[in-house]
Amino acid sequence: MTVTLDFEGSPVPAIAGESIAAALTRAGIRSLRVTRSGAERGVFCGMEVCQDCLVEVDGTANRSTCMTKVDGAVVMRRQVAVPGLPPAPPAVEQARTLTPDVLVVGAGAAGLHAALAVRGRGAAVLLVDERPTDGRQYFKQCAHPGPARDAQAAHGAQLMAEVAASGAVWWRGAEVWGAFGGPTLFVRYGGQSHRIDAHRVVLATGANERPWPVPGWT
Repeated sequence: MTVTLDFEGSPVPAIAGESIAAALTRAGIRSLRVTRSGAERGVFCGMEVCQDCLVEVDGTANRSTCMTKVDGAVVMRRQVAVPGLPPAPPAVEQARTLTPDVLVVGAGAAGLHAALAVRGRGAAVLLVDERPTDGRQYFKQCAHPGPARDAQAAHGAQLMAEVAASGAVWWRGAEVWGAFGGPTLFVRYGGQSHRIDAHRVVLATGANERPWPVPGWT
């Protein structure tokens, strides 16, 4: 299904399910945000780490185009250096409390193996990941239809299938936004916040490249 996005008054054709970044790039739009110095920034890392592809979507700032999927017509604007704060919600929602034996944060190679190992011991597992696509950086190609292209993809597809069949609860598109003593973590999922009081927590959030800053680089 095709939809039409609005980028500062210009129509941008897009395909439902693709990233906003893909639609904007195809339309020749490269400048997505502006720094304090007036320099322009655009898509760089493609995995929501560099923060260079942020735009304002329907009045909400700090939306990463590389990870925001097209699911309908939206109005976008280039993000300014210091965007305004959104209005406060009318009321504080009551977080739902869950008490799994083990909470695994991150569904990449390490998190998937951890969830499978814990389920093998009979423990109740909640596996959460911020990405809507399974596999994170190492196994994400396994989510594409068709036969596995190499041994790594085949291993990832098998591992994800085993975790899905293990009985572990798997939340995709879930964001951990707070961690406190206990351990108690708060997770945004399904349009609401959840308080997770797990007996044990496994953090398998992966790694990012460490850039080497040089003089003159912004």
